Amino acid sequence: MTDPSTAKADRGPDWPLTRSELARLHHVEPSTVIRALAKAAKAPQTDPSIPPPPQPVNPGAAQPRYHPAEFAAWWPHRPRPGRRH
Repeated sequence: MTDPSTAKADRGPDWPLTRSELARLHHVEPSTVIRALAKAAKAPQTDPSIPPPPQPVNPGAAQPRYHPAEFAAWWPHRPRPGRRH
């Protein structure tokens, strides 16, 4: 398996990544990224201090791509599954 940090080195750090590539970068399963993006798209943005979910740079494509910097800013604030107390 290739290291995602070096696999796209020739494209630069701002090259848009697929959901699977983002999952590898953040050490999670692709389904985790897919569910988090879907849940964030449905949820209203209530806190303006939290970055909005990233939007694909190629809307409507079979494999949407996202800017890694936008995704990284949003990822720690993503909606989590389950109940939070």
